[in-house]
Amino acid sequence: MSDQNIHEKLAESITNILKKTILFEKTERIQGIFIGLTICTSVFGLFTIYNTYKSVTNENKLNNIENLVKENANVPRIYYKILLDCQNNLYSMGELQNKMNLRMKDMNEKMKDMSKNVVSLIKDKIE
Repeated sequence: MSDQNIHEKLAESITNILKKTILFEKTERIQGIFIGLTICTSVFGLFTIYNTYKSVTNENKLNNIENLVKENANVPRIYYKILLDCQNNLYSMGELQNKMNLRMKDMNEKMKDMSKNVVSLIKDKIE
């Protein structure tokens, strides 16, 4: 065998192998799959970055709301205490008013009795 025949046979066998395995079509298919995966991962990466940004801003808003609630946590307690104090004061004032009414009635009765006594004394003096 001569060297030219070996080279030609080798080239022929390589071209036959390439024709049989359809290597170029497979590489195009692999390239298409790779491009698709690259696009998908890029899109998912962008969504992940956006969602992370949104969650961080929402977390900041939640922290702000939590701080407001912590700062104003005593306000309802203060309102409740004021409400209870007012209710106690109103109850005390009602009791005092009832006592005053009873005292006024007693004084009124005493005044009537005294006026009757004074009138009877005056009548006695006049007669």
